[in-house]
Amino acid sequence: MAEEAVLLVEGKDDDAVVNAIARDGASSLVFKIKHGELGGSTGGIEWVLQTLPTTLKQTDLIRRLGVVVDAYIDLMSRWMAITRILGAGGYSDLPAKPEFRGTIIQSTNPRRPVVGIWLMPDNRLPGMLEDFTALLVPPDDALFIHARSCVRGLPLAYGRFSQCHLPKADIHTWLAWQEEPGKPLGTAITARFLDASLPPAQAFRRWLVRLFG
Repeated sequence: MAEEAVLLVEGKDDDAVVNAIARDGASSLVFKIKHGELGGSTGGIEWVLQTLPTTLKQTDLIRRLGVVVDAYIDLMSRWMAITRILGAGGYSDLPAKPEFRGTIIQSTNPRRPVVGIWLMPDNRLPGMLEDFTALLVPPDDALFIHARSCVRGLPLAYGRFSQCHLPKADIHTWLAWQEEPGKPLGTAITARFLDASLPPAQAFRRWLVRLFG
């Protein structure tokens, strides 16, 4: 069978953001994105961790495998959860921590795929997809500062989201105030509200090129 490159992500927003960045100036990249929501489940990190072991064994189909997940609260616990699965799958000499430019791991077993890992937002700080997309807001955009101030000044009695989801509220409040309000994250990149030429997006694209290019 033909060689296949696959990227596992948590959900449809991750899919859209990755696609928007990958297709912006890197049209030669060919890979398939999979997430749990495609199969009717809730997706998320649980789906990725459950899917990864079986995907590693699809050696007749997959030669290059990427994993993009959020790492909010504790980046290192997320890293260890993934590397434990790789260790059980026959990978050795695994890095003790993620590489800041995105990790790529070669197996000594030629039947195992090359594996790439990206922990949102930047492989160094705990965070999520929305922290990453916030880094793509034009740096001189005063409206984003105001949006964050409004979200964080919301009385606790009115807040209907957990504190760990503050970055989601920040970016989506800002998107609600654009010329075309309420665009999803991936579409906001395509529409140039979010700037894929900024360094965080360029670093992520370079990792994709190293893995799939």
